[in-house]
Amino acid sequence: MARELSQNAQHQDDEDIETIADLLCRLLSTKESLAVAPELRSGCRVATQIADALLQLAFRLDPHGDAGTLTEGKRVFRLYLADLVERVRRAGS
Repeated sequence: MARELSQNAQHQDDEDIETIADLLCRLLSTKESLAVAPELRSGCRVATQIADALLQLAFRLDPHGDAGTLTEGKRVFRLYLADLVERVRRAGS
């Protein structure tokens, strides 16, 4: 069954996602020497949403976090970020 958030809770969730995406964007920008371009910003928002959705799934499946889902979630997240960094690098060339 889908969980529905109140309007206030949804707003706070959206703000939290944006805060984490901003931090991820700054981290990648610094670590990978990338300009904070719109593509990087957008990709970090998508990566954060992906991670959030997979974490929610893992903890719906098992109150302690489904190990298989967490492992696959890490894999998906890392692969997506590696691809994002390469796309941003190519776009900046």
